[in-house]
Amino acid sequence: MWLILAQGFSSGNTTVPPDIVAFATQEANITERDWTNAIQVSLSQKYHGTQYMCAGIQSLMGIRVMVLVQSIHKGKISCTECDTVKTGVGGMVGTKGATAVSFT
Repeated sequence: MWLILAQGFSSGNTTVPPDIVAFATQEANITERDWTNAIQVSLSQKYHGTQYMCAGIQSLMGIRVMVLVQSIHKGKISCTECDTVKTGVGGMVGTKGATAVSFT
């Protein structure tokens, strides 16, 4: 698994890590837990120890979306909802469809 992270906001010689990060993939062949851990470790290394918590994650077969928020903002996240829509055979099979995560 490889991961390329955005540079974040630069202010002078300091890179400010993003407050909210969203990741999505299709045809993922890694478990949800391993995927989440790999991304959190990569973010922590990239942004020098900044910790991120999972605000929401949703999977539909190999389709996956996850939203991470800096841990210092944990108390500001509420009304988290995750859902999927299956559009495969007869609307019953998850071979096609969508995943979503929302929060306020």
